Amino acid sequence: MAPLLDFHCVADSRWLALLALRQIYPTYSPKRRALWLLNALNQISLRQRPIGFKLLTDFELSLLPTLKQSQTRAFLLHKMFQNERVYIFDFEPENQMSSVTKLARSKRASQGLEREAKHLSEIAEHTTLSVPEVLKFSRWDEGALLQVSAAPKGFQIYDKTFPVPQNLLEAIRKLDTRSQLPAKEFSFWRQMFGRITEPSLKALADNVSPERRFAVGAAHGDLGSENIFTRGPSRKLEDFLVIDWEAYDSRAPELTDQVGLWLGQRHRSFKSMRKPSRAALAHAFLEDFKAKSGGIEAALLALTYLAYNGIDLAQSLIGDTGELKQTHDPA
Repeated sequence: MAPLLDFHCVADSRWLALLALRQIYPTYSPKRRALWLLNALNQISLRQRPIGFKLLTDFELSLLPTLKQSQTRAFLLHKMFQNERVYIFDFEPENQMSSVTKLARSKRASQGLEREAKHLSEIAEHTTLSVPEVLKFSRWDEGALLQVSAAPKGFQIYDKTFPVPQNLLEAIRKLDTRSQLPAKEFSFWRQMFGRITEPSLKALADNVSPERRFAVGAAHGDLGSENIFTRGPSRKLEDFLVIDWEAYDSRAPELTDQVGLWLGQRHRSFKSMRKPSRAALAHAFLEDFKAKSGGIEAALLALTYLAYNGIDLAQSLIGDTGELKQTHDPA
């Protein structure tokens, strides 16, 4: 069981610690909101150091840049006991976030950071789309650390209830050339086929020929989470920032990012979902994608790909409850 206190802050005042807590702590569920309150009370009163912070080694902490006067550093520890990740946020005066650091504490958890550092360096050279700058990357036997620049002042998380501009999706697709592959050559499809239990999706999967060819290309892989930032109401590409590129794949199913966004827009529906509503959402999914490139079969392929890569909303929709390969941290 994870400890209740999972936020630690190095700040000049309790007020700055509370501001950092408010900005970075997830509050997507009643449980998370209750834990937010508990952590807030701790910052106001005793300011006890969480168990998770005490477990960090001197070596791990030494990799972080020295805090300057009036800077704030916040540690988000809620994933430490789930996937061996710690998230660290540095703030300049007036609570302006300057950098985000991901700390992986195992070889498995480090793999995604290594991929992201590589992807970010390559992507920045091939697009006008804004992506974080890699400030530091360190790898050792049992872990890794990746520090990137935070969203610049004026950028806010994009409201995913609104459609994402097509030029943003096209910019991601253009990061690599497109091609086609038969269904039988997708290893994830072979492994996941038997895990599709939602009736309408299973019926569709049963009719997909192993020889059926599907388009593949570049995809972010996790646009359904809050990984898109925007500056004002502009639709210009340079006014968008896309973060968290661990799941980037140059050979993903064509509709991967569109399906990911569809799932993210229905996040609340999934969190309260039971079997009857799963069937309704599956029907809506098929209706919404029947006119897309490749049709509903291509959409199902992308949905299955996301489920295989650990996206919990995709797993829920196809009806899978087994332990899956997870290539990145979906949170």
